[in-house]
Amino acid sequence: MPPSSTIARWLLLISAASLSACVASSNDSDDDSVDYVRCTSFEQCCEMWGEDSKRCERGPCTGTWIMRKFFSLSMPLDSITIWDALVRSRRYTRVFAILLPIILTVLNTVILVKILGDCDESPRPAGSCLVSNGLPSGHATNAIGLWTWVVLETIVGVGEQLRHWSARQKAVAVLFATLVLTPVPYSRYYLGDHTALQVAVGSADGLVLGVAYFFFIRWQGMHRAIDTLARVVGRYIKFEITDDFYLAPNQPTGDGGTIADDSSESENVGANPAHAVEKEIQTPYVQA
Repeated sequence: MPPSSTIARWLLLISAASLSACVASSNDSDDDSVDYVRCTSFEQCCEMWGEDSKRCERGPCTGTWIMRKFFSLSMPLDSITIWDALVRSRRYTRVFAILLPIILTVLNTVILVKILGDCDESPRPAGSCLVSNGLPSGHATNAIGLWTWVVLETIVGVGEQLRHWSARQKAVAVLFATLVLTPVPYSRYYLGDHTALQVAVGSADGLVLGVAYFFFIRWQGMHRAIDTLARVVGRYIKFEITDDFYLAPNQPTGDGGTIADDSSESENVGANPAHAVEKEIQTPYVQA
């Protein structure tokens, strides 16, 4: 039995946020330093970095600027998942998912790095194609932070309280997030761009910040701020964002229904798109 459209949308949400995580992690891609000398052949790489190094095993880094930026910045941002989240389905939950990696990166680079002090001066493994200091791993922080938030929202957050997901639906969402996001920290170690310590610190950082983010967006001050921002944006550029996050399970939506009713009807969007759009517009903002 195929997953419901609700699960499909949640998977799209995870994918969209994963892309923004890649973009937000681009701060460790300052590989254009004039002081960094790259090997240009397998023989030279082995001579420069040693026979046991990953660079000797894998050969020279790409010398093409476009390819370096493509992989470090995740350039294909016009992915359908981003446009689905920002253009077609403008909802609070999607906005929170896309903002999370950006917020994590700011906290990582502006606050955590300052707290670490001299510990931040942690070089990357020998032969890495990147030249910036590697502590903590930004990719590990973003991936584990996003995974933590998705799991919490699925099990005890929006998925539990507003959508009344079945155990199977929750399992699908958690499994997908786990398969996509949890291998990221190890990939940074395997590729030779971070040491085990840098990956471990980044992962622990992401775990703590993911839990903090889960509670932070439930703070009444955040609720008021996001409601105000949505109204201001909608007033000036006719950009409407539906509140699918702060409504209680039995909160009226303005047409005699509840958020739970709207959730079940959202699975039939393909059958009656006009009615679905009408419901979305009628959903009021909730003031804390």
